[in-house]
Amino acid sequence: MIHSVRAAAAATVRATCIRRPPLVDGEVIGFRPADGTLKGDATNHASGTAVAIRPTWYPDARLKRLAARIRGWEDMPGQGAGTLSVGA
Repeated sequence: MIHSVRAAAAATVRATCIRRPPLVDGEVIGFRPADGTLKGDATNHASGTAVAIRPTWYPDARLKRLAARIRGWEDMPGQGAGTLSVGA
């Protein structure tokens, strides 16, 4: 259960990060060779089934809070990234 909740949070943040360029060199990590240093979910990079986008920006609890905030934007028109603020 925890893995699926974390995966859902990661997917939400990943989709937002991809839509918000520019990404710079080193902010996207794809294939990494299986040299014995990869552990757990990181081994997916060796099989070519994983990509990390800005991996140091959203660790653990921050990832969950940010994902919840982004999901909230979907329910509130005019909120979130790419919206214009009207007024003062």
